[in-house]
Amino acid sequence: MDELEPSFTPGEILSDELEARRWSTARFAETLGRTVEATSAILEDRTEISVEIADDIGQALGTGPELWLNLQEIYRNRYTDTDHRPVPA
Repeated sequence: MDELEPSFTPGEILSDELEARRWSTARFAETLGRTVEATSAILEDRTEISVEIADDIGQALGTGPELWLNLQEIYRNRYTDTDHRPVPA
């Protein structure tokens, strides 16, 4: 069996960004206009980043939505054809 290279999930990258900004999940949720539970699901990769979510994240962080959509697409494509998905931390 081929070993998969380690990779980061969109939620992990987003969590790192929030940590660098010293934003709590609650603060980010408020900025997104979402509940803490819904925001936690994004950060824990239990919810995929949709166009709408990417728009909200991009606006909140000043990155634009493309970054978050691309990260989600890369993650989805990498693991769609395998039974291997990294377990979010």
